[in-house]
Amino acid sequence: MNKRLFIAIPLPYRFHETIADLQNRVDGFGKLKLVKPENVHLTLKFLGNVDVERIQEIKDRLSFIRATPSFNISVCGLGAFPNNKRPQVIWMGVKRGFEEIKTLQEKIDSSLESAGFDRDRKFHPHYTLARVKFLNNKAGLTSFLREKHFLAFGEHTAERVVLMESRLSSGGPEYSVVREFRLKR
Repeated sequence: MNKRLFIAIPLPYRFHETIADLQNRVDGFGKLKLVKPENVHLTLKFLGNVDVERIQEIKDRLSFIRATPSFNISVCGLGAFPNNKRPQVIWMGVKRGFEEIKTLQEKIDSSLESAGFDRDRKFHPHYTLARVKFLNNKAGLTSFLREKHFLAFGEHTAERVVLMESRLSSGGPEYSVVREFRLKR
């Protein structure tokens, strides 16, 4: 039996209203699949379908996270992948905490590589807000993203990293925590 797993830093509840507001504003530019505000997170590594018998090994390999000091993250700016002119994923970015996140992600990658998981070739810390299906006002969305590129949305402290299970359903993915790793205070 397999479980679909990923490793993430959760975004606190106090950001949900901001996310909903941003999503309402971008939703008018076309058909988008919005991420439920309570599901928005910063993915450190997507593991995919993993045999349940390997989960304990993954937990063990991630136990080093507990020695990582907590750090502040400033959520700042809107953007799109692959870029603002060809948006497929709309995201909120990270300013403060960027280097700490990259370092943590690299350590996770390294720890899991020896267990047979591929390293991430490109990692850019972000919080996904929506996936673009099609646009009826591409210029409007591009302009909106450019206008909000440096906008600060707030700060939070990364206090935990979670190993999450994602169950796909017709109403969108449903997440549950498999293991939580508290960062050192």
